[in-house]
Amino acid sequence: MKKLLSQAGLCALALFPSAGHAELQWGRPTESELTAFVAGAAGQILSIEGYVQETTRPFYDITAPEKNEQFAESYTLEELGFEGGYPTFGLAFEDTWRFFTFHADFKYLNPSVSSEAVRDYYLGVDEVKFNGQSYEYMTIPEGASFEADMEGGFLGVRGLITPFSLTAGQGLEITPGLGLGVNAFFSSFTVDAGPAQGVVLYEIPPREYVVGGRGEGWTYMVLPELGIGLDVRIGGGTPDRRSLELILQGYYALLDFSGNTEDFGLSSRNNKVLDLDYEHYEARVLVSVPISRSMDFLAGVSGQFMQADAKVLAEDRPASEIEALREKFNKFIRLEMTSVTFLAGLRF
Repeated sequence: MKKLLSQAGLCALALFPSAGHAELQWGRPTESELTAFVAGAAGQILSIEGYVQETTRPFYDITAPEKNEQFAESYTLEELGFEGGYPTFGLAFEDTWRFFTFHADFKYLNPSVSSEAVRDYYLGVDEVKFNGQSYEYMTIPEGASFEADMEGGFLGVRGLITPFSLTAGQGLEITPGLGLGVNAFFSSFTVDAGPAQGVVLYEIPPREYVVGGRGEGWTYMVLPELGIGLDVRIGGGTPDRRSLELILQGYYALLDFSGNTEDFGLSSRNNKVLDLDYEHYEARVLVSVPISRSMDFLAGVSGQFMQADAKVLAEDRPASEIEALREKFNKFIRLEMTSVTFLAGLRF
C-alpha cells in the first residue's frame, strides 16, 4: 500500500505540472466546499479463513493430564464449509473538517453453506429443541449432512486527527492522519442437521447434546483499534472551475490487548484471560466527477484485510476452584478475512 501511494504521488506531479511549489500547512485545505460523501457499497468477501485449536484443559492438568491429548480438538471454517465468495451490501460515509475526519461504513452479509461433518461436531447454541424441551448444545455426527446460515454485518467507525497537509498549488494534497476506531461484527445463525434424533452425554461433568436438530443463536464482537491514515487528492481544479479529482486513501490499524473475555462481551461459561493481536489494512481509490457546482458523482473501489490472533486462557485459580468449575480447554484462535467493495454515490 505504501508503494502504491508513493507511485500515485509521482504520477500526480507528472499529470499536474501546474501544481507548483509544495507547501506545508496546518490541517486540511479548506478551499473546497465538498467535504462529505455518502455511497452505496456492493462487494464480496473473497476469502475467510480461521480455526480454533484447543490446547490444554486446566481441569485435566489436575485430574488426568493424558486426557488433554485424548480430547483436545480443533475446528476450521473450511471444515464447516465457510471459505469465502460471499456478497456484501452496505453504505459508506465520510465527512472532513480541517483537523478531523469521520468515516463510517456498514456491510451486510448472508452466507449459507451446505456441508458434511468430517468428524463429530459438538456445538454450543442459544437454543435447539427436542421433544418439546430446549437445550444449549447440539452434535452433528461424522458423515452427517448439515446446512448453516448466517445473517449479520460489519460496522466500522473511525475518526482521524489531521494535523497538517502537504499541498502543491491546486493539483495535489497529501494529508496524513492519526485515528481511533471501532469495528463491530454481529450475526444470527442457524445450523440445521435434520430432525433431532435424541440426546447424548458429552464432557466432564456430562452435558446433554441434541443429536441433529436445528440450532439457533447470536454472536457478536467489538474491536477497538488505533490506526494511521494517508489521504492523497489529485486534481479537483478550483472552487470556481472544478474538474475531475482522484482520491487515494490508505489506512492501517492494530490492537494489542491483554484483558478478559468480558471486556469484549464474549460469552463464556467462566470468564477467560484474553490476549489479542489484531491488524487491519485498507486501501481505497475514488474518482470524483463534477455534476454541479455543489455536488460530484463519486465512484471507486476499496480493499480490506483483517487478521486476528487470540489466546483464550483460564484464569489462574486454586486447584480446588478449577475442579469445582470444571474449567474447559484453553484455546488459540485465528481469523483472516479479505474483501473488496465497489462504491458509488454523491460527494457534497
